[in-house]
Amino acid sequence: MKGGEELKLQTIKGKNKPFKIKTTWLLKTARVILWTLIIFLVFRGIGTMFNSSEAGEAQRVVNTFVEERSYRDRVELEASAFAESFSLDYFTYERGDDYQERLKDYMPSQMSVQNPGHGSIKALSAISYGVEWYSENQLNVKVEVKVRYRITSNDEGDSITEIEDNIFIAVPIMEKEGRYIVEDNPVITSRPQKADAGISFYTDSGVDSAVNNEISQVLESFFNTYYSGSAGEISYYIYDNSKIQGLNNRFKLKRLDSVRAFEGESSNEYFVIVELSIEDAISGLNYKQGYHLNLIKENQRYYVKNFNIRTVNLNIQKEED
Repeated sequence: MKGGEELKLQTIKGKNKPFKIKTTWLLKTARVILWTLIIFLVFRGIGTMFNSSEAGEAQRVVNTFVEERSYRDRVELEASAFAESFSLDYFTYERGDDYQERLKDYMPSQMSVQNPGHGSIKALSAISYGVEWYSENQLNVKVEVKVRYRITSNDEGDSITEIEDNIFIAVPIMEKEGRYIVEDNPVITSRPQKADAGISFYTDSGVDSAVNNEISQVLESFFNTYYSGSAGEISYYIYDNSKIQGLNNRFKLKRLDSVRAFEGESSNEYFVIVELSIEDAISGLNYKQGYHLNLIKENQRYYVKNFNIRTVNLNIQKEED
């Protein structure tokens, strides 16, 4: 009996125990997977919502900046052109001309425009050189005007003297719906001052005199061709054979005043600073010029990789020793 009961009990245990354990493990595993999936989806959804919101806001900020920058660039360009045109008319006057009528094309009809007087002045050129924003659609445009005065000794004009000078003004401009108006009379300003900046010379150990002489001869030929030759002739000296437009004999090379060659990034490359003098083919006047160049030597020939203006304050990064 005991054996049978024991056997029966073992059989029941044998049936129930594995079934119970298996069912619990599956349920727990399923719950864990389910809740993990739910939490993952919830947090992913929240993250996506916030990321989407932040990305959308960032894009709106970028778009607003681009639109504002585009508007300001366009207005500055167009207002400067409008101020230049106005300045040419404002500083062109001769007794008896239609001065007042011409200025009405630029200024409010309510403003009274007076003739300057009995003298004579002619604007030769007007160049804007700066813009200051006063409000969202108002700006002051700085203009340099080159003028010629005709000065007579008496009313009959027996003796006439002509004098040229530069006048600097600030023109108050308003923009409205893509159109412009000079709101008020321009004011005379002082000549702009130059920046208080020093000069930094490039200093490094140069190449030996033999290499420097070789490079000098090459650059003399190059600049002779640059000032007098065609793009095809100049390309002979250029490393990638790119076409560079020359001066076509409008100016001529007089001489190389100074050639300083330095070792470049590799053993066959050179950095060169050149000062030279050129002659105006029309007037015969001489002018000094300055360049810095990068040269490369291949197959016993020197080629110009690039060249740029400036011999001082060069933006050159030297390698650390």
